[in-house]
Amino acid sequence: MPDDVKTHLYRCFSDVPGVEHPPPANRSNVRPGKYGMWPSLDGDGHTSASLASQTAGQIDWNSVAPGEVAERLEAVFSLPGTPSDYHFAMLGCYDKLWKRRGEEPGFFPVIEQVCRLDVQLFDNHCDEISFGGRPLPPENERRHVRVDAYRILFRLYLEEGFLPDALDIASRASRAGQGSSFQDEVNELVQRLVGELSE
Repeated sequence: MPDDVKTHLYRCFSDVPGVEHPPPANRSNVRPGKYGMWPSLDGDGHTSASLASQTAGQIDWNSVAPGEVAERLEAVFSLPGTPSDYHFAMLGCYDKLWKRRGEEPGFFPVIEQVCRLDVQLFDNHCDEISFGGRPLPPENERRHVRVDAYRILFRLYLEEGFLPDALDIASRASRAGQGSSFQDEVNELVQRLVGELSE
């Protein structure tokens, strides 16, 4: 039987290997490294949910203005959590903001930044995010969680005419097993480009 995929608890998001993100100012009061019970943020006892996970769960992304997004995510990123906690915090953010993009053009750079961070995190920690604490299935049976950041970035770059960036993210999505949700769009783009080159 395969070993369980280990889940790691980090002091903050910038401590996660493979992620380029500046550290918060002062982390001396945060305990790293071991799971345990955390005080519940609602004051009702304790919970096994990390502080990052609890904080992310309290954010209403439907009412956040573009200028507040970074501050809210930084609050989550500065707290102890697992790669999965940080991934789901970012997913909640960019999923809601992508749906609100028509009402506020200021969301586009924020969506791109958050999606790129989530792609970077997933590229480096896909097994831990998908299977943390459970046995790792055999390679041919492995299905990772779906990460919409790849699809959103592909569409964003395609709509803005950044074709090299769109193809790059499609390639990264394919390597991470995330390309199936927009593979038809990738194929159409490649066929269009080949057609233009042959004219």
